Amino acid sequence: MPWKISDIGWFFGVLSGVSAVLLMIAVYRHIDDQSETTACVPKLLRVATKAALLAWGIFAAFCVFRLAAVPFTYPELRRLALQYGRSLPSLLSIIAEPARMLLSAAALFVGPYIVWRAIPSAAGGISPLGEVPDSALGPASGRRPIEE
Repeated sequence: MPWKISDIGWFFGVLSGVSAVLLMIAVYRHIDDQSETTACVPKLLRVATKAALLAWGIFAAFCVFRLAAVPFTYPELRRLALQYGRSLPSLLSIIAEPARMLLSAAALFVGPYIVWRAIPSAAGGISPLGEVPDSALGPASGRRPIEE
């Protein structure tokens, strides 16, 4: 079956989402040996990042729930289609839409997440995940550096 314009648009939409995620992961994993100092991060960026994380996180969780609910809603949809004499869409098309939305939600969630992880915390060396680097603890912490 030949591709339609909507199929080509969907393909390029998915391709752009995947490329955006890969670009953000590459930027996050890039290590710059020259920059040892931390820059001052505006409070607005911190607040906007947390708000975006919350919003896109809720949307991504909804998309996961929607995709997970497909096996439970398909029999009811099939029953209703037979009851009203309509043709039932294919299972692939029923799964494809929530899967596409989940990919879009993940692509929208990754950007703020990477920014959130990259912002140094205002709590004096504690990362957003609560990990304390050894340099912030000082010699009284009892931790010794790993010797190679």
